[in-house]
Amino acid sequence: MNFNKISSFILLREATLIFGAKFSSFFFWAQFQIVLRLHKQRFRRRNGKT
Repeated sequence: MNFNKISSFILLREATLIFGAKFSSFFFWAQFQIVLRLHKQRFRRRNGKT
């Protein structure tokens, strides 16, 4: 039973690490998309004014 607890704890830690990596990469990708969109809007506005 003790070995079972340890193995389940290791599996849980690995799962959280994988999930955290996927979530952080998705968050950075979404942030990059938002920045890109804002930059495009600014560029369009600047071109429209001039």
